[in-house]
Formats: sequence, C-alpha cells, structure tokens
Amino acid sequence: MSTYENILREMKNGNFKPLYFLHGEEPFFIDQIVRLAEQLVLEEAEKSFNQHVFYGQDSESSQIIESARQFPLMSERKLVIVKEAQGLKDIENLVEYVMNPVPSTVLVIAYKYKSYDKRKKLLKSLGQDASVLESKTIFSSKIPEWIRGYLLTLGREITPKAAHLLNEYLGSDLSRISAAIDKIMLTLEENETIEDEHVSLHIGIEKEFTIFELQKTIAQRNLAKSINIVQHLARQPRNHPFPLTVGTLTRFFSNLMLLYFEPHASQSEISKKIHVPVFFLKDYFEAKKNFSAGEVVRNLDILLDYDLKSKGHGATSIGENDLHKELTTRLVIK
Repeated sequence: MSTYENILREMKNGNFKPLYFLHGEEPFFIDQIVRLAEQLVLEEAEKSFNQHVFYGQDSESSQIIESARQFPLMSERKLVIVKEAQGLKDIENLVEYVMNPVPSTVLVIAYKYKSYDKRKKLLKSLGQDASVLESKTIFSSKIPEWIRGYLLTLGREITPKAAHLLNEYLGSDLSRISAAIDKIMLTLEENETIEDEHVSLHIGIEKEFTIFELQKTIAQRNLAKSINIVQHLARQPRNHPFPLTVGTLTRFFSNLMLLYFEPHASQSEISKKIHVPVFFLKDYFEAKKNFSAGEVVRNLDILLDYDLKSKGHGATSIGENDLHKELTTRLVIK
C-alpha cells in the first residue's frame, strides 16, 4: 500500500509505476495524483498520440486494455487514465491486464467516493509494479492539522487560528479548502504567513459572525450578541447548517466538562486532551466562570434534544432560523 506523499514524491522525481490504483472516499487525493500524472508523465508535444482518457460510465474494460497494450509513438511512455472508474461496470475484467502490465504504459485508475472491495480479484492481482492508494476521509478535527501540513508542502505557513477558520467555514471539503488556499496565496508576498485576516478578507467571512464568535458569546452568556450571530449563520444554511451548529456546540460543552474533572491540569495538558489550540482555551475558562457543572450537563441534554430534532425526530415545523434562536436562548439563560 502506497501513501499519497510517496506517490507525489516519486512522480515529481520522474519515477512512474506501470499501474496506479487509486480508490477511497476522499476524492481530493485521487484527483491530485491524476492531475500530476497528466502534467508530468508526458511532454506536451507527446500527449496527442500517447495520452488517452477514459470515463468509467462510457467505457468498457476491453477498450482500456487495448489502449494500454499499445506501444507509445515517438515517446518513452504512454499514459492511460480511467476517470470515474467506479462507473466501469466490468472493471473486474481489467485483471487480465494488471497481472501482466506493459512496462511502457502508465495506467492510472481513479475509483472515487468509496473503497474498492478488497475481496475482489482485481485488487488482489495488483503486484509490486503497482502503486495502490486508499484515499480515506480525514476527520473534521484533523482538518486544521492537514491544512498546515498541506501548506508546508507548498512552502507556506498558516497560523493555527487561520487554519481553524478555514475548517469552520469550508468544512471537510479538501477541494474547496485547496481552492481557497490558492486564492489567498495569489494575494500574498512570497513566504508571507497566512493569517486569519487573510482568510476573512479573501473567503468573504465576517469575523464577528463565525461559530468561534458564537462560542465566545455563549461562554460570556451574552444572549443579545449570541442571537445576532446565529441569525447571521442561519441566513447561510449551506455554510452553516443547523446540525453543524449543534455538533460544534456539543463539542464545546463536552470539552468544557473536562475542566471540572481536571481542575489542576495545565493549559498545555488540557489543549492536548481536548484537541483544541491553546489560544481557544480562554473561551472555555470564561465559560467555566459563567456556567456551573450542573448547567453544562443541562446544556448537553438540550443539545442532544436539538440534535435529534435536526435529524427529523420529533418532527417540528420550526425553520432553521428559529431553531438557532431557540437553541441559543435555552443554552444561555439560567
């Protein structure tokens, strides 16, 4: 099993395998490798005769095998790409080729949105001359860390707060995050660190109306400001759906509960245990001053009730705007 980083490094060094089988739930890594293969395997002048792209739904395995077995014309290699391979109905028929691939062909199979069945013969037939990548979904809590690592590969740095802001606004969609980073970097000086101000300015985020600001105002038990923020969030249901608000606040109060059980823990210890950067901990200490342990338990019960409502249990005709206001009021008032 290959890693994403190893495949990129080998390709950039001009070392290409005859076979790449890319599969899994996260399309970003698969798309990046396909794009890099399109850029690096062939020179531009070689592509018209030696680069063939198939789309799974519109193709048959026999066509792909026939193309892959042809020798390159006036080129060292031939590149054959199967995009959207999850739509290739007879994909198992590729077994006859992958067991004996043509060394001068680079065959890239991009099977997206789900992992290939490991019990099937095709995956078992891939040998040492193949790179196999299972592209797994990154958990939301790990996205800021991924953003920082991704930017390091581009020779850039980002502050922890800016990384969390990108995650909060764009969710776990790595393609959207990558596109946003590209947009931001176009405006920066060489080697300039990405700050939260850059994210706010170029992604169109109003800093005073984010989930982080909502956590802060709820921690302060400031009902008026909290209602103002959730009304703004509710007007952008695509970026701030109600279940996302419920989930974020549930994590906040669950983490807050730890402070009552670990009264002597240092900020560094707490940060590691709840996976929250130190600069966000002031909201937790503010909330601890304003909420008793009993009120935190009560709020977790309230959030569970609204989590069920957001999933259709106890059907309600209340719209998302009113649900946001109702939930926030119940969390803040004593």
